[in-house]
This record gives sequence, structure tokens and C-alpha cells, in this order.
Amino acid sequence: MEAATHPGAGQFYGRGGLAWVESESASTGRTDQAASLKLAYGLTPTLAALADAEYRWRDEREERGNALSLTTFRLKYRFWRKDLGPLNTWRMSVLGGVGFPGTDDDRLAPEHPFPRLGWVSTAILGRHGINAQVDWAGYRGAPDAFDLNASHLYRLAPAEYAVSIRGAWYTQIETLNRVDDGGEAESDLAVGILYEAWAWAGEISLRLPVSPPGDRDDEREIRVGVRWLF
Repeated sequence: MEAATHPGAGQFYGRGGLAWVESESASTGRTDQAASLKLAYGLTPTLAALADAEYRWRDEREERGNALSLTTFRLKYRFWRKDLGPLNTWRMSVLGGVGFPGTDDDRLAPEHPFPRLGWVSTAILGRHGINAQVDWAGYRGAPDAFDLNASHLYRLAPAEYAVSIRGAWYTQIETLNRVDDGGEAESDLAVGILYEAWAWAGEISLRLPVSPPGDRDDEREIRVGVRWLF
């Protein structure tokens, strides 16, 4: 999920990820692999340009085959910042832009881009990090969707920061929920561990379905990722 963090003006970061997705439904089961890339560039101290995409390699039993899943281009503007101490802070940002459906999505036509708008809040309080996110996608040819997400990070080590500290370990847990105006809803839970250094970070997480699958595939996902700041 998103966070209300921004690269500084003129700074650039890239975040890449690999995922192994095991899907099961009443009629089929398969294992896919996916690669994702997210790029962010700081236009000003409070405004950043974002671009992200995902490519999925389908199981050979999947008729749709390999495809680009989704591409989005957005701007993120931080409109609120309240520093509560040397490390503690509370920030909020709004996001807006356009998404392009992937060729593997049988609900949406690839030639029909759709608007995306969102809000995200991030608070750092001692060893705790708390995020909340609302995101709206106004699909054409399918019900509009709302993502309602929240996460909690806890700094395992170090207990306190010092000048000599080069990195920190965190646990992370996310609740990821999607509802649409067609009455459908689904919820997932993701748990993982994160190592964050000054210029890079690495993470691994496991995502599990929480809500009954219904018509959706019952997906379990393992994702590893790395982020670099330039």
C-alpha cells in the first residue's frame, strides 16, 4: 500500500518486486509469477511524480498467457506535515492520475484508461509506523472500486537510533480491502519483514485471503522487493 513519504526535490527512487502467486478456484489451480516496478521522482519537496507497472507470467494452463497487468501514472502532493519530535511525524498526501488496464484483464478494455484518486496518511510514533489509505478507481465498463487499506510497522532493532546505525529491522502487517459499487468485496492480510538502510531497503511478505473467495480466485502470494534511493 502507499505511504505519505516523498523523495526530496530532484531525488529519484525505484522499487522492484517479484511475486509468486498461487491461485485456486472451483475449476482450476495455478501458480503465476509477477514482476513489478514503481518509480518516483521528487518535483518539489511536497510534489512527486509516480509511475508503476506489473507484468505477470501466467501458468501454462491459463488461457490468457503472459501479459502486462496494469500501468498507472500519478502525482502525489503532501498537504500536511506535523513533526512531533526528532523522529516522530505525521504526514498526509493526496494522489491523482490515470491507470491503463492490462491486456490480461477480461473485465476492462485496454484502450479505456480510467481515473485514480486517493488519500494516504503516515504517522511515525516511536518504534511504530501507522499508515491508512483510501484509493478510488473509476473503471469504464466495470464497477468503480475503492481500496481501503491500513498497515502497522514495528521497529524490532535498533531500540533507539544513533549516529552509527546503518539500518533497521521492522515487522509489517497490512489489511488490504477492496469494495466496488457493484456490491462485491474482498479482503486480504499481508505479513512480512522489512530491512531499511539509508539508501536502500529490502522486504519479504506473505499475502493471504481473509474474505470468502466467492467468484474470485483464492490467491496466496509471496512477494520479495527492493527499493533504491538515488
